Amino acid sequence: MDTVSPGLIRNYLSRYGIIGERAYGGNGSAEEHILTGYFYSVLQASGKIDAEFMNDNYAVYLYDDRYYIVYFDYPDTLTNDFANDYFYGTIFPVAISGPYFYEEVLEKLGSV
Repeated sequence: MDTVSPGLIRNYLSRYGIIGERAYGGNGSAEEHILTGYFYSVLQASGKIDAEFMNDNYAVYLYDDRYYIVYFDYPDTLTNDFANDYFYGTIFPVAISGPYFYEEVLEKLGSV
């Protein structure tokens, strides 16, 4: 994952603000779900998690001097019975927003 340009996530999310599930402000498209998973894997591998902002619903990652909020939830829909049986009860990264400065994270999530 270290071959990913650090500006890729920043540039994309600067343009859209949030991607992923509609309930979180994304458009809910398959493309956004794929990007959410991909960006999450990059943040997980190369970013630093900020434990101050972490619970069962979201985690905040510092990556390339900006903060990103990854929201976790049960997916709205799974495509087939196998997926429903296999992944039942599993939470996934369903949306990512950013980039933020630390003060913006405080404002968005409040003091934790």
